[in-house]
Amino acid sequence: MAIDTRQVVNKVAERTLDLAFRYRQDDLDRVSDARRWYNWDWYMGVAFYGLWKAHELLENNAYILRIKQWIDQRIETGIQVVCVNTCAPMTTVLRLHQLYPEERYETLCQTFDDYILNQTPRTPSGAMAHTVIGQDFVGQMWADTLFMSIVYLTQRGLYLNSRAHLEEAAKQRVLHINSLYDEKDGLFYHGWDDVAKKPMGVKWGRGNAWTIVSMMEMLERIPWDAPERTAHLGKLNNQMAALEEYQDSNGYWRTVLDHHDTYPETSVTAGVAAGALKGIRLGLIDDKYQEMAQKAIQALVAKIDDEGNVLGGSSGTAIKENVAKYNDVPLAVTPFTQGLALMALCEATLVGSTGASAGAPIKHTTRGGEK
Repeated sequence: MAIDTRQVVNKVAERTLDLAFRYRQDDLDRVSDARRWYNWDWYMGVAFYGLWKAHELLENNAYILRIKQWIDQRIETGIQVVCVNTCAPMTTVLRLHQLYPEERYETLCQTFDDYILNQTPRTPSGAMAHTVIGQDFVGQMWADTLFMSIVYLTQRGLYLNSRAHLEEAAKQRVLHINSLYDEKDGLFYHGWDDVAKKPMGVKWGRGNAWTIVSMMEMLERIPWDAPERTAHLGKLNNQMAALEEYQDSNGYWRTVLDHHDTYPETSVTAGVAAGALKGIRLGLIDDKYQEMAQKAIQALVAKIDDEGNVLGGSSGTAIKENVAKYNDVPLAVTPFTQGLALMALCEATLVGSTGASAGAPIKHTTRGGEK
């Protein structure tokens, strides 16, 4: 059955925005979900990234006005913590700055630029250590950092035409991709202990989603002749082969990819679909993975309820000691699962992967970023 992905995108986008404005500051200590939707943190950064994709697809400027309202309110009350995770909303601030060249947006960008370039703790190899509100994971690389900060660093560098930003972004991409990648199976670990020189955590589903989504967003924009490009694409296509092997027959991936006894999880299913479909559209990922991505989209849509809630996504997940502890992470309706779902649904519409009423697939060449 054909899926009208534009209609689903609008439903999920509207629900995401409704939840973003549901809570107030006085809810933070008494409502468990409030922190996800109210605080300036990575949760909402991912949601806004997906909402901006929905705006571009549907040309719905009302989304932008509501996003601007939320961000302006938080800037007015003050951004309390600058870290890797709280950088995630900055990709949206950068886009707002292009539409609304207000001084407060540039000031905030400069604050995060200084943190990323000059203040973030570095591991022994020079990688950005992952930092969150209240804790610095000194010596550790996380897959999450790619989406939370390095995507912004790349886009900000292109916006400023800044060699310093772009060179640091390239360095961080190489360090994270090379360190987290497992040559044995083509998947990525959640983390890397750069002091002990060993992987941390497991082949976490959403971590692999962060990798493919982030790299497609960056490879779309960086120069075609970037020296690291070929190596990156080799690893990402190997990742696709591994993901195809581990995908369930119903289209889902598990929260720990190579452990079938862990639960099927929606955010990895959405994130991998988004990255794969974008890669196929740009000619960066082999189009033989189209069927894999289509199955994931069908599975994703099955998890969207009548209100537009995306169900079956795991809550925020730090690096865990073992597989069982990843499997204990509870499910919730979160801004980041909503955002990843929007990215996937928008890409599905663009490539026509579901037979949707959105029209024919966009033509692409094998040269990344050229359409």
